[in-house]
Amino acid sequence: MFGFQSQKSHVGTLLSEEREILKCCLDSALQSGDDSAAAMQKILARKYPDLIREELDVYSRICKSAVKFGHDLVNSVPAQDRPALMPMWQAATLAEFPWLSDDSLELLLTRDVYHSENDTLPELTANSIPGYGLTL
Repeated sequence: MFGFQSQKSHVGTLLSEEREILKCCLDSALQSGDDSAAAMQKILARKYPDLIREELDVYSRICKSAVKFGHDLVNSVPAQDRPALMPMWQAATLAEFPWLSDDSLELLLTRDVYHSENDTLPELTANSIPGYGLTL
């Protein structure tokens, strides 16, 4: 399913089925509140039983990268400046992850704003997300 030879290409070249898998993975994780790699892989394995372990790993790493990207954007500025920056954050996030649905994009960014303002956002680092920075 996943074109492993295309991992070095840009995300914008993903096949429509790959985009749908990524959307499903991230949407489900954000809606359930569990964006761990294990939870994402479990969701994908149920919905797409033909995916092999390596594919599950790649999809969950890409989704974790999207979560970290949103987290980093939100935490890069003081809380009082965040509302004004939301349109710019949305554009930057879509440029990096063009497969995001409108609902996922909004949930991803507003979730991080909420958690950062309430000091409930877990500390994410490049080392805490296997494959962070992975580009296709």
